[in-house]
Amino acid sequence: MLAGPHACRLAPRLDVDRLREDLAALRAFPMGSEESYFRGPGERHAGWRVLSLRSQSGEARETTSGGPGLHDFQDTAAMRAAPYLREVVEAIPGPKRSVRLSVLPPGGSITRHDDVVLSLEHGLVRLHAPIQTGPEVEFEVGGERVEMAPGELWYGDFTLPHAVENRGADDRVHLLIEVEVTPALRSLFPADYWDARDVVVAEAPAPPAAPVEAYACAFSGPSLFARLLPRSWTSWQRFEGALSPRFGELVMCINGAPMIALEPRGGDRFVFRGGPPCVVLEVERSGGGVRALRLRSRLHKQWHTVPLPLRG
Repeated sequence: MLAGPHACRLAPRLDVDRLREDLAALRAFPMGSEESYFRGPGERHAGWRVLSLRSQSGEARETTSGGPGLHDFQDTAAMRAAPYLREVVEAIPGPKRSVRLSVLPPGGSITRHDDVVLSLEHGLVRLHAPIQTGPEVEFEVGGERVEMAPGELWYGDFTLPHAVENRGADDRVHLLIEVEVTPALRSLFPADYWDARDVVVAEAPAPPAAPVEAYACAFSGPSLFARLLPRSWTSWQRFEGALSPRFGELVMCINGAPMIALEPRGGDRFVFRGGPPCVVLEVERSGGGVRALRLRSRLHKQWHTVPLPLRG
């Protein structure tokens, strides 16, 4: 299958021998168990291991794909040990987020889950470059079986439920590349596939309309907002928030602790560092102070606006 409603093969063809040379070099790095994306109690992946070539911590042992926080993504020692994989990543247009090696052993499985902001319609995509796989691997996206081969590069709409089972005799190894959607990324896609979708293009950085000190305020974070953040921060419950200047940039504090750097997108609009481009904080100012805060987000291809009530 070259393209279906939920996945399509992209233009580049990769050198399988060079992919496997880098894979052999990366075997020297310890891999961690991926344990995120669970939808309910008791759910667990079976044997899924990852190695980060690019992460927010800068550590290869980081297992998650990251999220809103204070730090930007950076290459790890594993990326420096894999020159061809780095070449593949750098050739993809657009700002790169997480880059991970995903390994699923024989008999392993990735439980069914969805990633609410990973699609063209949300401004952030995860591309798959298979390095080692086979026909015995069952990869399903949105109820559609997707068969990928080494040397190919694929896009999938991972806002839809997806799961993997490795019924083969060898490891299934994919390179996972997360990249912000830019107009240049269209060159990798079949034109009709891209044009048939309501693509959200990530906005480029642009200076704010006022100094960061002008945006200082305190607000109440509703539970709907909390569910966009790591559960460990708020238990997905209502929280006390604040916008504060810190080291020359604006940060969001949660229950008194600085947690998320805010990156300006022009005017009085900001996105979360490490967060999806489709989640935007909009600020209204008057009389030298903040009058209102709104969080505008697109989740599961629907736009939502959540007011953040000011405190004090």
